[in-house]
Amino acid sequence: MLTLAIVGDSLTAGWGETRPVQLEHLNILAAGEGGQVSTQIVDRIPQVLEHDSQYVAILAGTNDIAENNGPYVEDQTVYVIKRGIQMIRAGGAKPFLCTIPPANQFCWNTAIDPKERIIRFNTRIKRLAKQEKISLVDFYPLLSNRKGGIEAVYTTDGTHLTDAAYEKMEDLLKKMFTPRKKLFGIF
Repeated sequence: MLTLAIVGDSLTAGWGETRPVQLEHLNILAAGEGGQVSTQIVDRIPQVLEHDSQYVAILAGTNDIAENNGPYVEDQTVYVIKRGIQMIRAGGAKPFLCTIPPANQFCWNTAIDPKERIIRFNTRIKRLAKQEKISLVDFYPLLSNRKGGIEAVYTTDGTHLTDAAYEKMEDLLKKMFTPRKKLFGIF
């Protein structure tokens, strides 16, 4: 059975709290810490690699956009995630990236409208995955509405995810990790 570690923030932590950690042919290690920005998430990659996961996904950027640790600088966030890819490779696992889900608001920082920032950031993440020749799981369109935010059924507060959201995300991961599936591309 394959093991996938997903390193991230509260969106990842929530996965491990309410969802099973084993899907068909896939164990999921949800290595999330609430409130963390990309630098803090990437700094935890060595700990995640100790679990001997064959694959490590990075799902980071939401709290950078929310300015949890100072002004948001998109180039810096993308650079940090690229450094995370290098760390995962050096640790012997296969890295891949995830787009961040849409958000209607950040209840802890309502001065920021996240919609356009998330769209721009996800475009950069897709480009980075292509440049690095790694797979990308595109969670954003699964959960978005026509206004660029998240559908109400998928969120508890405009940002954090419900079980219905995690179910849709899991369905995409099951598709990606089907036995004998070539793991490269956008899913």
